[in-house]
Amino acid sequence: MSRPQETVSWFVAMSDFCSKTVESFFDTIINLTTCFRLSDEHVSESFATHNNIRALTIAQENRDSMGLLAAIFTGREAKARELLTLPWTNINAQYANGNSPLILAVQGNNEIIVRLLLNHPQVNVNLRGLDGYTALIRACQDRPDFVRMILARADTDVNMATYFGTTALTYAIRCGNEEAVQYLLMRADINVNFQSRHGENALIEAVTYRRYDLACALICRDDVEVDILDSRDRTPLIMAVQYGHLPLVRLLLFDARCDPCAEDDQGRNALYYALKRGSSPMVHDLVEVLSHPQPLTRLCRTVIRRAIRSKIGFGYTLKPQIDKFHKYELPKSLRHFIAFDP
Repeated sequence: MSRPQETVSWFVAMSDFCSKTVESFFDTIINLTTCFRLSDEHVSESFATHNNIRALTIAQENRDSMGLLAAIFTGREAKARELLTLPWTNINAQYANGNSPLILAVQGNNEIIVRLLLNHPQVNVNLRGLDGYTALIRACQDRPDFVRMILARADTDVNMATYFGTTALTYAIRCGNEEAVQYLLMRADINVNFQSRHGENALIEAVTYRRYDLACALICRDDVEVDILDSRDRTPLIMAVQYGHLPLVRLLLFDARCDPCAEDDQGRNALYYALKRGSSPMVHDLVEVLSHPQPLTRLCRTVIRRAIRSKIGFGYTLKPQIDKFHKYELPKSLRHFIAFDP
């Protein structure tokens, strides 16, 4: 007896039809894409060629940039001029010690290369080496012509300092470069009261290194703080008396902004050090000034500073202690006045 024939349901038939249609569609797509796809070997060769070209380009850029540094360091002007014309040369490349082409050119006193670099539109004149010195600060040592050329650029930061706080102005005063100081003081954005972490600034440097003419140029400015303190709470007047420089003492003493009652971290004023040195002219000038009535604000400041010092002892600067006062206990303006802040 034969078995009855099984009939396929419509659902199974439709499912088989759809699966076969989709399978044939994807086979057709794959066959079409293989006609346009490159072989794997060709693709890998293309990527390798691209990477090699990129590596060669970077190597050439680094080579020419380092070649520019070497040419400037050895003073080869023709080679430096040739490399500066290449579009891929990095004009702001730096050695391991941080020196840029402009810093090297200034150190090498090569005026032609300095002019070439400063005329380049992509040069960064504010780059610092690992020691923190910029091209402007380096030029302040003995090249006032370089200082003038660098300051002619509008993007020059005249107040940039080294990591120890030496600015172009303080370095020029330290080196006795009067012409560079004049160029720097002509800049409207110069900060003549900037202090390093050790408290040194332009006027203190002028007193320390006995630069009388430069001290005169600074004191003649209205924005100069004559009573500014170093790390030992010494004013320029106290330092001038300690160093025994009578012209500087008289220059500071007869300025109306100078406080002859100011005391250092040992609680001693300028008259004490003048008596200790046994300098009769200094003692005479100080006594003459102190014999006149002093402003009440200065006398009160001296009394307040003495009271604070009696609490913390001698040999310490008072500024950290004064800054600890809450703003409701001591207003900010009064706190700056007592601390001799600029």
